[in-house]
Amino acid sequence: MNRRTLEKGGPLWRLWSTAPAEAAGGAAEAPTGASNRPSPIPLVGVPHSQQRDSAQLSQRDRTCFSSSCAMLLEALKPGTLPGANCDDQYLAVVQRYGDTTDANTQLQALAHYGVTARLVQTADFELIEEQIARGIPVPCGYIHRGPIDRPTGTGHWLIVYGHTPTHLVVNDPLGGAGSAQRCHH
Repeated sequence: MNRRTLEKGGPLWRLWSTAPAEAAGGAAEAPTGASNRPSPIPLVGVPHSQQRDSAQLSQRDRTCFSSSCAMLLEALKPGTLPGANCDDQYLAVVQRYGDTTDANTQLQALAHYGVTARLVQTADFELIEEQIARGIPVPCGYIHRGPIDRPTGTGHWLIVYGHTPTHLVVNDPLGGAGSAQRCHH
């Protein structure tokens, strides 16, 4: 993500600073770069995988990246990972290449299934909207603890599969099974 998105008044700054006002019934302003065009219906066929149900007990708190990529894979190639815990099948392939938290490992695992992907660290809401318009859900990682200008922690991954003028529609692998969650943008 570029520096402008984190600056005071930038899109992510507004995301965090307007969320409480909107929750209290106020209106949030769409971030700079957000599209004013009609929003697509959220993509259909994007499954929800829950990282906390992993058969690998020691991995449950650290597989959000793998669960998000499993959702991407299953949305792009339905039936590739059959069964209730498709992300466990994907995780087994991930572990052939390295650790679940490593981006290069995820890219190799996706390539194993014939999906060419790349890590983008300068993404903005417009890029996410473009991918969704192309029918591609977007795994997104973010550091979510602390103030927006000094985030801390190791971060979290989820998959974005839709948007409105003011929200992203996501499946969060840490959320409840089958739950779609909406994040302000």
